[in-house]
Amino acid sequence: MIKLSDPVQPRPVVARSDGRRLRFPAMNGLTGQEAAERLDRRGGQIWVFRYGHGSTYVYDCQERQGGACIVVGHAWMGEPTKHDPRLTLDTADARASLASSMEATRDRANAGVPADAAERYVLAHRDLLDTDAGYAQIGCVIALVSTVVGLIVGAILAWLLTERVEVGVLIISPIVGFLVALFAEGPLASLAVGIPALRDRIELLSVIWSVVVPGVLTAVAIVALTLYSGSGNPLSDF
Repeated sequence: MIKLSDPVQPRPVVARSDGRRLRFPAMNGLTGQEAAERLDRRGGQIWVFRYGHGSTYVYDCQERQGGACIVVGHAWMGEPTKHDPRLTLDTADARASLASSMEATRDRANAGVPADAAERYVLAHRDLLDTDAGYAQIGCVIALVSTVVGLIVGAILAWLLTERVEVGVLIISPIVGFLVALFAEGPLASLAVGIPALRDRIELLSVIWSVVVPGVLTAVAIVALTLYSGSGNPLSDF
């Protein structure tokens, strides 16, 4: 049976990211069985991770075949190659094999950790959008462009409805629209990857969110705040 484990222990690399979604796992980590089940169910990656020291090895759900995750094991630094071991999680035996391999890799990494160390290597799951800072960077750029478009559209709509545009509203609304979209995306994406119909489209959904939501929220905020502020409020007669 194929074992997805590292043949030699790679030098630990500190896990760093400029992405807005990077979150460190609970330091008790996952069992091999929990990690295999979560990778099959949610996709993404399992890291052999030690807080403050980084990761040595990654189990990456690269694609799916008949709904089953195809896992590639590779060193944390760098992209998978055709020579890296692969395993399709299409049976209970395959998941058990992966669980055993992940625990073995974790234990080998911990063999070099002092017995009195406060932190040890654990198995930690990352959803797909958490695995690469590039998603966050591209999403931020798209969201900023969307916010600017929303600012322009909202200002035009506010002028057409009230024949005035307030500077304060034009300052506050883009901030509100951008931040609400930014912070709402993470929790919603975390829910979406648990739904099979959405899980494998999460990158596309993230792009659509960044294109549409910040601009819509900004435009709506401008119009709403303009309508409800000042003597020019058309609802004041009611």
